[in-house]
Amino acid sequence: DIARDGQIFLSRDVRMDELARHVSFLAGKLHIPVEVIRHADEAGSPDIRDLLSCGKDIRGWYDIPSQRICLYLPHARGKADVERTLLHEGVAHYGLRKLAGPKHMDAFLDDIFNGCGEKVRDEILRMAAADKTDIRVATEEYLARMAEAGTDQSLWDRIVTAFRNLLRKLGFCLEIGTRELRGILAASRKNLTGIAEPAVIQTARGDLELSCGYGRAVLRRQGVETDATSLLERMRKAGISPASLGQEDWKAVFNGGIILPDGRKLMAVREPAGYGMRISGVSPGSARESGMEM
Repeated sequence: DIARDGQIFLSRDVRMDELARHVSFLAGKLHIPVEVIRHADEAGSPDIRDLLSCGKDIRGWYDIPSQRICLYLPHARGKADVERTLLHEGVAHYGLRKLAGPKHMDAFLDDIFNGCGEKVRDEILRMAAADKTDIRVATEEYLARMAEAGTDQSLWDRIVTAFRNLLRKLGFCLEIGTRELRGILAASRKNLTGIAEPAVIQTARGDLELSCGYGRAVLRRQGVETDATSLLERMRKAGISPASLGQEDWKAVFNGGIILPDGRKLMAVREPAGYGMRISGVSPGSARESGMEM
């Protein structure tokens, strides 16, 4: 009857409101754009709208034009289902580092590196030296390879525990199993590989080319090539991972600077032999203004 149908719709709306609030809570902790979709006609893609209209069980997707993770609430089976969709779509299209943010991701990788045995640490250090990259990037790459090839159970148990702790910090309440975590790390590796491949970024000072693993950087402008590798090396010495910066961040570094998570400002500085960097602002744990060039 009409009254009963009204209660059903009201219940559905209340449920979607609750899920939308949970998504908003998660989005506030994550570092990727998320959009909630309540009705099929709100989907930006005609293909997605058609599939939803045909009854396809689609719970989330990556919208290319807006570069957002879209969550379709009518098909969500609860908070855990929303979290799982967001996690898998986010890792697949942005990578684990972008999803978690530099602070949480670095803490996760440090936990793994410091807790693994000497043999594994030596292998990670060897990878970092061979690829001319930092230890955290090498640790992330090692994790992904290990997820595909397998490893001893004691180390894997530690990885699962560390990953669950990472999820808790991000607001997730999911219980991730071994098989699912292997898939997540493998997907993140594909994204990491895609990011680490040579990329050209147009900056105010020329086209910036970053090599695989951030081992080398070159600026090209009007046929003139300037080596900017020293900038990457000095960033690492200052505790800043080049892999943590997105394309817009790199543009800003060469055009006035960016504000780091700790409140300091980072900018590239032209030098006779290439590029260095300047860090200015409030030092972590101090109320005094600080500044340094490297």
